[in-house]
Amino acid sequence: KMTPLTLFFAALLSTCSALIHLGPPDRIIVSPSVAKADFLNLGADLEAAVTAGAEWLHFSVQDGRMVPKISFGAPVVAACRQKFPQNTIFDVKLGCVEPEHRVADFVKAGADILSVHPESTVQLGAVINKIKEAGVAAGVVLNPGTSVDAVEHVLDQCQVAVVMLVNPGYGGPKYMKQAINKIKQLRRLKPDLHISVDGGVNEK
Repeated sequence: KMTPLTLFFAALLSTCSALIHLGPPDRIIVSPSVAKADFLNLGADLEAAVTAGAEWLHFSVQDGRMVPKISFGAPVVAACRQKFPQNTIFDVKLGCVEPEHRVADFVKAGADILSVHPESTVQLGAVINKIKEAGVAAGVVLNPGTSVDAVEHVLDQCQVAVVMLVNPGYGGPKYMKQAINKIKQLRRLKPDLHISVDGGVNEK
């Protein structure tokens, strides 16, 4: 029988596992985008990426409302997790309105990181807390038009910040200068933050 004390330590260990496995924040990690895979051969494409050395896989969830395109949902993440049960970090960016209603689904599907847009909810702090309480790492997403000020009040609760080079779902020009300035601000505010750059990233 699980006592209240046992439940407390189980929850603590669950949260700590999410805090530990991301590694040092200054280490460069390439996280291939699942959205760029061939969906008729998704398993083979992702296995090739992991075999080549990918330690993270990036899932960009788009609901057609927060982001104009529609991509995929929790069932795809769950299917991928069955293929990669260990040692691969699933980095899920929730481009959907009211992400607080999606957290449980994606945690159950196997997400290790859940990042949300501040524009997607009126209760950003509560969403971040909900993600952390579920035992996964919490993150925020900064679109080109989103200032660091919009997320500063929750950074202490976050392990990850995703800096977008392009507007999600639109593509177009890369806002490189603004992105670099945001990265500098974020690093000053929280030196141990994992900062991810997303959108049109290539070998250059």
